[in-house]
Order: sequence, then C-alpha cells, then structure tokens
Amino acid sequence: MHLFLGSVKENIPAFADVVQVRASDKDTGLNAAITYSITAGNSPSYFVIDSRTGIINVTNSIDFENTPVFNLTVSATDSKFTSFASVIIEIINENDNKPSFKQANYFASVAENSAALTPVITVTALDVDPFGQLTYSIESVQPGNHSDAFSVDLASGMITTADVLDREMIDSYVITVKVIDGGEPALTGFATVMVNVTDKNDNPPVFNASSLKFVISEASAISSFVTQIIAHDADSGSNARISYRITSGNYMSAFVIVPDFGVIKTNKKLDRENISDYALTCEAFDHGQPQRSSMPIIVHVTVSDVNDNAPIFGQSVYVVNVTEDVTSGTVVKEMHAVDSDAGLNGVVIYSITAGNDDGSFDIGNGTGKCC
Repeated sequence: MHLFLGSVKENIPAFADVVQVRASDKDTGLNAAITYSITAGNSPSYFVIDSRTGIINVTNSIDFENTPVFNLTVSATDSKFTSFASVIIEIINENDNKPSFKQANYFASVAENSAALTPVITVTALDVDPFGQLTYSIESVQPGNHSDAFSVDLASGMITTADVLDREMIDSYVITVKVIDGGEPALTGFATVMVNVTDKNDNPPVFNASSLKFVISEASAISSFVTQIIAHDADSGSNARISYRITSGNYMSAFVIVPDFGVIKTNKKLDRENISDYALTCEAFDHGQPQRSSMPIIVHVTVSDVNDNAPIFGQSVYVVNVTEDVTSGTVVKEMHAVDSDAGLNGVVIYSITAGNDDGSFDIGNGTGKCC
C-alpha cells in the first residue's frame, strides 16, 4: 500500500487543497480511467476527494485539539481493478485557544504586618495550545494606586506581598491577574483574586481625652452613676474588644467600674467631709494577643456638699462672770461654733434660744459675740 503525506492548518477555510494522490494504470482508453474515493478514516467527513484528480480538500475547519492527525484510506479503481493507498494528514496547530485559569475567582487572606514577599496564593492557568511558557503578571490592584502592594512570579503564578500591609488602612484588595501565552499572536486570560487582610493586635485602645471632670453629691446612693468612659480600638474581633479598670486613686474603694462598658458607679456612701476629691486613674485594655492597654485617663470626681453636719461649739458650757454695773453693749463672751459643711451649708448663725427671758443679753447672729 502506497503512503501519501499531507498537512493542513487547523481552522483553514473549507475546500482548501490538502494533498493529491495519484495512481497509474498501464492500460489505455476507458480501461485506464481511474476513479478515486476515500474508503476509511474520514469520520466525521472532514475530507472530500475529487474522484478524477485525486485532490483531497477539507470540508470543514478542523480543530487540532480534537484530532491532530488523520489516517485516510483512499481507493483507486479502473473498470476492473482496485488498489488502495494510505494518506496521513497532519493538522498543524495554531494559537487559537486562550490560556485560562483553573477558576475565574480566587479567595485568599494574609495577615497584616506580614513581611514583604509573604506568599498569598498561587494561581494556575492552562493552555491547550502548546505555544511556549505561560507568563503571569498583575494587571491591576483595587483600590486604586496600590499596584505595588503585591507581586506575582512570572513563571509560577505565585502571588506574594510586595509591601507591609495595614488592615486599618485597607482591609481587602481585588487583584486582576493576567496570563499570556507564547503564541503568535499571543493570547491572554484573566482571573480575579480577592485578598482579605486579617487583623493583628497592633493598635491599643485610645481615649479621646486624657482627663475628665465630674461632680457627684455626697448624698448619692450606693451604685449611683458617675460617668462612662469610652475608648476606641482600630483593630477588629477580639483584638478590638475592650474592657476597663481603675488602676489607682480609688481610696477606700469608693468607686467601681463595669469592666465591659466603662461605667463608673459609687461603691459606697461618700462623705465630702472625709474626702472631697478623687482622681481615678483608669485604663482600657483589649482582649488580643498580645494584650494592649491604653494610655491612662484621669477621672476627676468632686464630691459636692449637702447640709449633713450640725455646727459644733468649742465647748458645751461657757461660764461668764459680769459685774452688775456693766454697761449695755459690753461684750461678755465670744462663742465660736464650727460647721464642717461647705459654702452656705457651713455658715453658722447664732441666736439665744432660752434663758434670756428679760432680754438682758444679745448675741451677734454672725459673730457669736454675746453682750
């Protein structure tokens, strides 16, 4: 059996010539008239042969990736005899398939503050056309102006950090990765990588002020509300969960703080005459690892006065001797009482309440001078 070889590019238009087979016959006339036909290997009828010339044409565009070679059997018949030849037709590959990623969307995460060149994810593309090495590149990074945050290995598709990331600045990125093949013309494919930047406990809680001032009456009941201190933490999750504590200045445990809410309340009855001012040093701390604490905040609490103390004389009995001829208006004794309250509550007013039936004596209501 004779062998004929031919080739044709994939995707070539229909009815393009591929190869011509020739048979010879020593007879003459009608006995030498040869008819050609394809008898095998032509499924699904990609080829047709001219029965007189033996020229084989394609009938449809052929896909190299489906069938890279055909082995046809062609017959040549005269009026009496038939012979056969084998025709091997090679399909020439063209770069007609774009490289494609294994998935259109990838999801990955990386911890903030990771060192540059920390691996994030490897994206892999495939190309059914074997036209050279696939090359990867980063097409864009969103949000904008952050294309320098990541890099990709040209050959492997491994994406790594190119800079130290700060979740508190940007907590997620969308990277568009491009792959290009080595064909002519080169074809490209794209994939999207969504990167979540996970939190590290790199921020302490912060108060908006360094000190606060409040006033509460000494008559306030136990568990009375004084104030609420609030701090903020730029981290997330347990790294941003805040608790509060009083670290100093809480003499006699006069106050208590609700740890989870920063609410300061009285813990016992207050006595302004004992302690009139408190400077509570408080701090906020998070629940991350390692745990971080705020700068202290000073809560100044002034205890306001109520009139809960009576004036007290220096002595309970005063003995005074006067002569019978003492002139009117003569000061015979000056008495002094003290009131530990403050303001008007501590102003003492004097008066004679008994024993002065004949009005022989008088006392200065503001001085305590008896005359």
